[in-house]
Amino acid sequence: MPVRTLLGIEPFEVLHPLLYYLYTERVCFTNAPMDEAKSFHLAPPFDPEEAYRVGDILGLPKLKEKALDFLVTTSDDTNIISRVFGEYALKYEEIGKRYETAFYANWNTIRKRDEMKPYFQELEMEGDERRRKEVTTRCLELMEGLPSSGARAV
Repeated sequence: MPVRTLLGIEPFEVLHPLLYYLYTERVCFTNAPMDEAKSFHLAPPFDPEEAYRVGDILGLPKLKEKALDFLVTTSDDTNIISRVFGEYALKYEEIGKRYETAFYANWNTIRKRDEMKPYFQELEMEGDERRRKEVTTRCLELMEGLPSSGARAV
């Protein structure tokens, strides 16, 4: 098995729960901001997208799968837009595909509430042209999976 290492300096919020997981195989994922997250059963809180990233780098398939399961089960109409167009969904195909499923499952609610408009307005304000292009391309791909009736094509 090849030796894998993390490149660069990882923040404490990533290293602490990663080391805890490596020694105990216990992990506590959270959707809360890390400075507000509470620990359960002494396991330090771990951002699930970061856990997936380091699990991918270090070849830890169990950590990746646990993180991905948490991300999918906690995806709903309130957070799926930022997730499906987020950097992890665009970088990791497996995350993107699973978020895509959640996006389609929540599409009617998203559409009725016009949830995408504020997201794209905020994206426009950021001024990052590369990011805007990536998100627009991803949006067009997702829209191809929807027929004009608004229900997902099977």
